[in-house]
Order: sequence, then C-alpha cells, then structure tokens
Amino acid sequence: MPTTLLTAFTTVAGLIAVSHVYFSPALSAYAGLGFIPLILGLGLLGCGARFYKQSTGRSWLNQGDGELVTLGVFKHVRHPFHLGATLILVGEAWLTGNHWSAWLLVAAFVLWLDRCHLKALETHFQERFGQRYRRYQQRVRRWV
Repeated sequence: MPTTLLTAFTTVAGLIAVSHVYFSPALSAYAGLGFIPLILGLGLLGCGARFYKQSTGRSWLNQGDGELVTLGVFKHVRHPFHLGATLILVGEAWLTGNHWSAWLLVAAFVLWLDRCHLKALETHFQERFGQRYRRYQQRVRRWV
C-alpha cells in the first residue's frame, strides 16, 4: 500500500473515530484511553516524516529513489509510518467502545501489513540498498 494511501486511510478513519467520540455524551474514561495510542500514532507519523525530510530533503509522500534513512525514529523502528498507522487504528478501536469488529479490522490490518506489505517492501529495500539494509535489519526491529 503506498504511503500516501496509508496516510489517507488512517486520517479518514481517525477523523471518523474522533467525531464519534466527540459527539458521544457517554464517553467513559476507559474508552477515552483510546486517545493515547491515537496520539502516539499521529506523533510517530509526524516524527517519521520529519526525520525522512531532514535526511533526504524530500517529503516522505514523494519518496522517489530515496535514500536509506536510519536517523531519529528510524533508529528504533524500521517502519515508523506503518507502526503509527497501526497505533491509530488501535486507538480508534478502543474509542469505539471495544467493539469486536473494530478489533477484527486492526488484527486483519496488522496481519496483512506484517505478512504481505512489509515483506515485499523489505525485499525491495534489500535489492535497492543491499548489505547496508541487511545490517540495518539486524540492528533495528521491524515493529518495536
């Protein structure tokens, strides 16, 4: 999934979740805890975008041929944008009052992301950056 599409998806889903909570008079303190992963996810997306731009001079939405970025948040997690999107979905699921279908969507997204998208992306990075990326994979975890 291109990062632009991923960003659009999580942004729209986040706005829907927040509007649901904002207009809900019966928001419990427990459901309100969903704002924690939601805000962490948005922060992770922002930090990732900032360090990518500082390192390459380009927006992460327009990666082109790009460079291997290993600074900032990329020093701790290989895919901060994907982790951020996942945290946003976790926050949204929590904000819905723990409805099982929301958690099913989170599980399906994480499974697809981990087993399909990130494997293909990492194969592409291995071909593109070679041994540098393999060493990066050994030093830095995929998720957390």
